[in-house]
Amino acid sequence: MRTASKSILGLCLLTIFAAGASAKEWRGIVPLRSTRDDVTRVLGPSPDANNIRARYSLKDEDVYIVFATRESYVDDCVKRLALGTVLQIQVTPKTQSRLSDLRLDESRLRKFEGSNPPGIGFEAYVDEEEGVAVRT
Repeated sequence: MRTASKSILGLCLLTIFAAGASAKEWRGIVPLRSTRDDVTRVLGPSPDANNIRARYSLKDEDVYIVFATRESYVDDCVKRLALGTVLQIQVTPKTQSRLSDLRLDESRLRKFEGSNPPGIGFEAYVDEEEGVAVRT
């Protein structure tokens, strides 16, 4: 389980850092800039949090936020961040939607294998300029 978690975190970090340290803000929370304290100010205390992440179940979506911790130092770049810096924001809508509903510039999306393990049917897209990854 720990290996799978590190693999997923590594993939997420790769996506974030491949975007030139640019990631889309969500509700004023900006990956690589905002902190755990900023998240708490915006969303309140998480009912399901630990030192690595916080989970929120909001009206229209579930939110999973990953923070820089000593345990998340799988990459030298992450070691340069202050502890508690937001590394990833994962938003999962509670209702089905189409990729086109997200109002992304589809001409900038690059498709990649979104399954972990590979080959189980997910497709994923990344807009490296916006710092957005979408898994379908």
